[in-house]
Amino acid sequence: MAARGDGEQGEDRDQGYFFSGPRVEQLSKVLKNGHRVVNYQQTGVGISEELRSPWHDATLFAQGTIIEDAQGGLVQEVALYETIDVEGDVAWSTMWRPAQGPASLCLRSGTGKWLGITGSGRIRGWQPRADDHVMPDWEIGWRIDLEHCRGAGLSAREGTHANYDRGFSIHGPHVADFTKTLANGITLVANHQPFGVRVSENLNAVSPRHYATGNGRGTTIKRDGRILGDILLLEDTDPDGDIAWLFHEWWYTEAPGTGPNSGYWYLGGTGKWKGITGVGKPLGRIRHRNDENNMLRLEISWTITDA
Repeated sequence: MAARGDGEQGEDRDQGYFFSGPRVEQLSKVLKNGHRVVNYQQTGVGISEELRSPWHDATLFAQGTIIEDAQGGLVQEVALYETIDVEGDVAWSTMWRPAQGPASLCLRSGTGKWLGITGSGRIRGWQPRADDHVMPDWEIGWRIDLEHCRGAGLSAREGTHANYDRGFSIHGPHVADFTKTLANGITLVANHQPFGVRVSENLNAVSPRHYATGNGRGTTIKRDGRILGDILLLEDTDPDGDIAWLFHEWWYTEAPGTGPNSGYWYLGGTGKWKGITGVGKPLGRIRHRNDENNMLRLEISWTITDA
């Protein structure tokens, strides 16, 4: 078992590094505020100290975004980490790296033995190599909490946070990048949604999802040809060029979006959305369309903090 200590009661801990290849740029664009946005993919392998760890001998697949200012300086980096261990069990985490301060890690979801995983950590440093590879040096703490997995009490209703909005999300189909089937029979489809628009019901709203363009990247989980769920990193860019990111977990065990822990969690943002924290909840599909574009109705609740 993994070593215990330093973390919350009953928490397992581990440390190690990812031997990662170079970032592969998928898309770049310059916003009206002068910031340059770079979407990338990255692969690697986890090397850790503890045998019983979600990142021990695990393959890494990262889908991330780097925001640079007009001088090329780092504004923000955020990524969705997908790690697969030797038994085919998957753990999803988010990485948050601001211009100042350490890069933080948050374990979000998992399958198999990692079902219900929750916890956090940090990247202690980035070890560069002459061949353009990097070795992120990390430490994490985690526990298995099935109540967390079931999403008990998740609510985005008005009053949950200081701000509330309700509106529509329109996005195109998932475009598959590649597919892999694991030894346990689960198929993972890495994909992206190249088109998305968010609109509030209140046309005068000041909201992170109002008149924003959407960019979604992540993984669709399948077994025996049946879609089990989607794990996504969502990136909403408003007309001023300010961005808010969300972790999106969507399970199809019942009606779409009503399975365990389905919803949206704000990771943070830039500009006016810096320090954003909050949640979102789907309210249902507006109408089925034959062109594979989806029109969803949803609600979000958020607070801007100084943290």
